[in-house]
Amino acid sequence: MFFIHLLLPIVMKRTASILTLLISLNFNYLIAQTNNQDFTIYLIRHAEKDLISENQIDPPLTKCGVKRSDFFKDLFQETEIEKIYSTNYSRTKNTAMPIAFAKI
Repeated sequence: MFFIHLLLPIVMKRTASILTLLISLNFNYLIAQTNNQDFTIYLIRHAEKDLISENQIDPPLTKCGVKRSDFFKDLFQETEIEKIYSTNYSRTKNTAMPIAFAKI
C-alpha cells in the first residue's frame, strides 16, 4: 500500500498537486523498489524563511521556522523513517535536520 501525506500550508495546494502528480507518474517505479511492502511518503515544505534577510537567494529560517522544524521533529518522533531528502538550500536542510538528527 502506498500513502502520501502532504504537510503543507493551504496556499501550497498547487505545488502539492504537482508533487502528487509527479509521484503518481513514478508510482510503478516506487512499487518496484519496495518489494511489495507498505510504505508512506511524507512531503514537507520548508519552514518559514526570513523574507527580509540580506541573502534572498538562500535565506535562513525565521525563529518561527526553527520552532516549526522542531514541531516536525516531535511529530515524527514515533514514526519510522528510512530516508530524508532535501534540496541544498539552508531553509530546507534546516527544516529536515532536526528530524534526521532525532533519528540517529
